[in-house]
Amino acid sequence: MKILLSLGLSFALMTQLKGADYYVSTSGSDANPGTQALPWQTISKVNSTTFGAGDRIFFQGGQTFTGPLIFAASAGTSTNPIVIGSYGIGIATISSTGDGIDITDTQGFLISSLILNGGNQSTNTGRGIYLLNDLTGNVTLGPVSINNVTISNFKYEGIAIYGLNGSSGWNTITITNSTTYGNRDGIQSYAAANGAIQNVVIDNVVAHDNPGTSGYSNPSGSGIVLGQVNGATIQRCIAYGNGARSSSTAGGPVGIWCYDSSNVVIQYCESYNNTGGSSVDGDGFDLDINTSYSILRYNYSHGNTGAGYLFGAAGTVGGNLIENNVSQNDGLKNGYAGIEAWGTVANDKVDSNWVFAQSPASAGIRIASGAMVTNLQFRNNTIFVTGNLPIVKGDTVSGVTCSGNDYWRTDGSFLVSWNGVQYTSLNAWETATGQEAGTGFNEPPPWLLSMPSPTPTPTPTPTPTATPTPTPSPSPTPTPIPIPTPTSTPTPTPTPTPTPTVTPTPTVTPTPTPTPSPSIAFVQSPAIAALTASTTPSATFASDTTTGNTIIAVVSWFSSGSETITNVRDNVNGAINYSVAVPLYRAQSRKIAIYYLNNITGGTTPTITATLSNAQSVQIAIHEFRGINALDTTHTNNNGYGSATTGSITTTNANDLLIGAILGGTETGSESGWNLKVGSNLSVEYSIVSSTGTYAATFTPPTTYVAAIASFKGN
Repeated sequence: MKILLSLGLSFALMTQLKGADYYVSTSGSDANPGTQALPWQTISKVNSTTFGAGDRIFFQGGQTFTGPLIFAASAGTSTNPIVIGSYGIGIATISSTGDGIDITDTQGFLISSLILNGGNQSTNTGRGIYLLNDLTGNVTLGPVSINNVTISNFKYEGIAIYGLNGSSGWNTITITNSTTYGNRDGIQSYAAANGAIQNVVIDNVVAHDNPGTSGYSNPSGSGIVLGQVNGATIQRCIAYGNGARSSSTAGGPVGIWCYDSSNVVIQYCESYNNTGGSSVDGDGFDLDINTSYSILRYNYSHGNTGAGYLFGAAGTVGGNLIENNVSQNDGLKNGYAGIEAWGTVANDKVDSNWVFAQSPASAGIRIASGAMVTNLQFRNNTIFVTGNLPIVKGDTVSGVTCSGNDYWRTDGSFLVSWNGVQYTSLNAWETATGQEAGTGFNEPPPWLLSMPSPTPTPTPTPTPTATPTPTPSPSPTPTPIPIPTPTSTPTPTPTPTPTPTVTPTPTVTPTPTPTPSPSIAFVQSPAIAALTASTTPSATFASDTTTGNTIIAVVSWFSSGSETITNVRDNVNGAINYSVAVPLYRAQSRKIAIYYLNNITGGTTPTITATLSNAQSVQIAIHEFRGINALDTTHTNNNGYGSATTGSITTTNANDLLIGAILGGTETGSESGWNLKVGSNLSVEYSIVSSTGTYAATFTPPTTYVAAIASFKGN
């Protein structure tokens, strides 16, 4: 099928007309006109020429040309792209010590049948194919189609899709029938604003042995990772052997995953033998920070050091569906399970999956300790484990529902660990917890008698298919080159979506290298006002918020009751719940919590609303900042009477925002290095620090109080 697709695309290249054909051969001369009979000789000649819609540049097959190949002024269209490919016998190679092909602030390209080689990943300085949009004014570029390429040995990504200025990004990016290996990461997208990259299709791509970078603090060494995408399909792809050099302890690589994205479908893919290279991740598949309404289905994960299927993070991971997948012998390091939820998850469904787990995995399915869970459903799954493993390990159980699952251990026994209690029969677990309620099974899978042992065979690196020599003029009547149209992404039925939480196990948002991200800066904060008793107290910004920024909300009230905060949301970001920075903490009839939402969709004077289980007169302090990434560390404190302090926290990041809050008295002035916002009883200070250290916010009122402090990492 791959060969037929490639030949079909090559035929389309030959029959396209509009525009001119240009040829490059090592035996040519840059003084030539660039015809097939009198070709150019170097990429330098190509870089100095401006091309238009329908022009085609062919490099002679079997020859090597020194790059980079750069396009900044040339532009094609969706029906008449600028075509870059090979001619004659074999495939042309572009060799470069930096980038292979740069397409910067322009669009309308079809790249096909080429080999891109960075020489040596440790000495190369660039990316294989670099699509960069850093235009001002929130400009969307596209389409670009990449087919039948092999990319290896570049310092950063094999293929990078970047939007680095506001909401400027890409629409309609198609990558098919290609291989990327030996780079830091295989394929990655990143944008300054969520949703700036749209309609991405990655089909029949192999990403293997992309090792990552030792000493790099962000995740590296992933096979395929999409960030800031709205609408994408990754299908029939294979990711294996990635992540060997990653040393990040904040978050690790994953075979195939996405973050800060929505409406992503990952299907019919295989991901195996990936490693975190350190203490975290190395998962097969992952729906990470702020991923919503996305689907993992019909995938096969096996032999990964991390979880087979991981979902959750520090931003809301909600409204997603994980169905009809297989995990076999995943969780080979660091206590991961075949399927694992962590951080903040809401309204996610895990349905009809098969999980085969054995030591050293922690369980077949695990809900990690500290997870913030709302309406997480595990239904109709078959979970099959060996040895002493629990079939399911629910370190967090509130908000979790299990129904219709088949639980089996090879020795015929039953073990579920639920909120620290070990249940050795399905009936005992049902009776004590209400889970399954007569819908579950404790039966061996009918066609499996023993745990399968995977011996994955590495997938060979395909060689690009040779492109037949284009017919010189006169050319026949043109047939426009078909740019594949991304299939619309199915969306799981949304239910009110909550928030995620980043730090321990999974993956942190990758920061693009080498472009520096903006520093932390305060944007706005309205006055703190005492509110009337309500189950939905709110606060409103005086000015519009900006896409990509972060909103931080401090919620507090006086009460000795058991009321809780159900969620915090705003009227612009819809049903996305804010993440918990500091959980609701009560001391001496005072309650305080800190919530946040990263990478917001900006809007007109948004209203932030907290939903409470019982009505209270709540004070809410809201702030907007730019340049915020992940949560760093938090602390709560109650010292009774006397000089009030939040207590100290020790940051792990040199560029941090500190938010300190106290409920119990009115502060009159801020301390040195802090900026103060005060209400009738709630006072909030913030400070932006540029080095790691131990910090505390101090307040003057000598009264009973409750205090909290949170630290957020800058980009």
